[in-house]
Amino acid sequence: LADTFTPADCDRLLALLVDSDVAVRRAALKLAGQAACPDHWPAVVAAVGDRAVRHAAAGALTAGGEASLPALAATWSATGTADENLSALAMVCGHIGGPEAIQLLLAHSNHPSDSVRLAVLAGLAQAGYVAAPGAPADAVRRQLRQEVEHAAWQLAGLRDSESVTELEYLSHVLNAAFDESRRRLLLLASFVADRDALTQARNVLLPAGEKLGDDARHAYALELLELRLPADLKGLVMPLFEDLSVGDRLQRLGALAAWPRLSPEQCVIVLARGDGYRNRWLHISVLHAVGQLCRPDDELTALLDDAQHSADPIRRETAVWAAARLAAETEAASAPGERQVLSTIEKVIILKDVELFAETPDELLAEIAGLLMEVEVAPGEPVFAKGDVGDSLYVIVSGQVRVHDGGMTINRLGESEVFGEMALLDTETRMAAVTAESETLLLRLDQDAFYELMDTRSEVARGIIRVLSARLRRRVAEVAALRDQVVAHEMSGAA
Repeated sequence: LADTFTPADCDRLLALLVDSDVAVRRAALKLAGQAACPDHWPAVVAAVGDRAVRHAAAGALTAGGEASLPALAATWSATGTADENLSALAMVCGHIGGPEAIQLLLAHSNHPSDSVRLAVLAGLAQAGYVAAPGAPADAVRRQLRQEVEHAAWQLAGLRDSESVTELEYLSHVLNAAFDESRRRLLLLASFVADRDALTQARNVLLPAGEKLGDDARHAYALELLELRLPADLKGLVMPLFEDLSVGDRLQRLGALAAWPRLSPEQCVIVLARGDGYRNRWLHISVLHAVGQLCRPDDELTALLDDAQHSADPIRRETAVWAAARLAAETEAASAPGERQVLSTIEKVIILKDVELFAETPDELLAEIAGLLMEVEVAPGEPVFAKGDVGDSLYVIVSGQVRVHDGGMTINRLGESEVFGEMALLDTETRMAAVTAESETLLLRLDQDAFYELMDTRSEVARGIIRVLSARLRRRVAEVAALRDQVVAHEMSGAA
């Protein structure tokens, strides 16, 4: 039992925390949260970096309460800790709560990473933090003003990139980053205003994992925001939530949004420079936009050179791709007609247009993209035959395929459409054949690789199951409607 642990038991538990078997590590972490073994907390904190056991590690730290905080603080102070891990630790601190956890979070409330800063502020809200009048409240107001300036920088990028085909994906990422900024703003405001009212407004205006509420609820949430925000914050916050165009939002923010209108290329350069904060996926998307739109420039060359030495493999890959585009030295230029392998971000952009993955966050799509295999199929060549064992999904990048049973055509599918998706969840024989009708490029996702991803990223499975369930409901509704038509036809014939 955990409350009767001896030093020898603690040593054995410490060894189990780094066991090669995932199930053993999870069980050891569950016990670690209950055992009074102070030496094991650094190992539990380290386990947060292992996605396979992250949830169990976070649960152990939360169960440990204030006893785990020194190890958490040491990790926060260490250099090189991944943003993803810091975000998880911030939420742990929020669940632990209490003055010590709150002070630890406050020390990092203006972290340069957008994602970590959001997690820290959410942790403070979870811990019930309220800024006392005076210096603490003034610090919140200063940070809120900085967040508004950051949001205005994102809005200026949106204004200057809109309607530019090459920057369509960048605009999508900027929109997502802007929503995160608004989420941080409401969290900060809740520390100096009516917390319950602002939480209620946030849940309506920026719902997590669902569609926006109806117009009446939206209007009520805006009214609630207007009534409950302190007078000195209304002019900062309301323009970012009212139904305004990007240009009108910037105009309402005045001096905080004094960004001159730029050409699309100048806009990309400004975004590449950054504004003091960092957003991993936005920066990767800007690097992609550089390769899509920009011309060689000394400043851009230096920025790309720096990114090519990044420890982040996707950032590095995208910078190499963009630099090659700027220098016009790609293999496609030297060997016309030879198709280039798709980069990770190009695969993400393709997946984003697919219904099955449309609601999956882009950074998770990047992990899925790493599992995809490119498959080229010539006209008339089968992708698979009826009766083959199904163990993979296919996304059509270009070209067209025919779904058929012998000579009978069931369907024709083209760019951004998916087939074989049920094979991700259940290995069964194919109910129809699929054959390419033109030169077709496919991305294949194998079931084994997808299962491995689900072991560490359960949100991917939840998102795909949700889409497949919606599809199934639509099919059931179509069958029911068809049945009603048949019944009505039979009754009219009988009459």
